Amino acid sequence: MGFVIAASVAFALGGALMKWSEGLHHLRPVLGMGLLFVLGGLLLALAVRDEGLSVAYVVGLVLIAVGVASVRFG
Repeated sequence: MGFVIAASVAFALGGALMKWSEGLHHLRPVLGMGLLFVLGGLLLALAVRDEGLSVAYVVGLVLIAVGVASVRFG
């Protein structure tokens, strides 16, 4: 479950950086976004290997939604 949580955090932070990049016009947020999305993908691949696709995907989606909402409205 740790890989799912870590992947969800990486995807949520990458999504926040996407917003802060203001249409991909600021280099640092764009680079951070790319790095976090790649890291999230790798962590999700590890989670699927350990937990199975159905569990990792559903739990990951819920955690990403909560993470994005907390960054956006928090």
